[in-house]
Amino acid sequence: MTPPVFAHGHLRLYLLSLLAESESGMHGYELIQALGDRFGGTYIPGGRTFYPRLAKLEGRSLVTKATDGRKTVYAITEAGRAEVA
Repeated sequence: MTPPVFAHGHLRLYLLSLLAESESGMHGYELIQALGDRFGGTYIPGGRTFYPRLAKLEGRSLVTKATDGRKTVYAITEAGRAEVA
């Protein structure tokens, strides 16, 4: 069994911090790429890990999502910014 890449809750904080750096939000693929870039390509999350995590963040009102054509754009909320701080 492969050990987890992140300790409990750290992926959540990385996603929130990436969104906090974005002025207009990011769509899922952009977030995956940005996370991969942050780790020099050594870790790129798969959709089965990534999208459920975003759904949990949305469920906790830490991010919002909006449809932009065929893409879903995620943006951080004030509660999400407080979580990062």
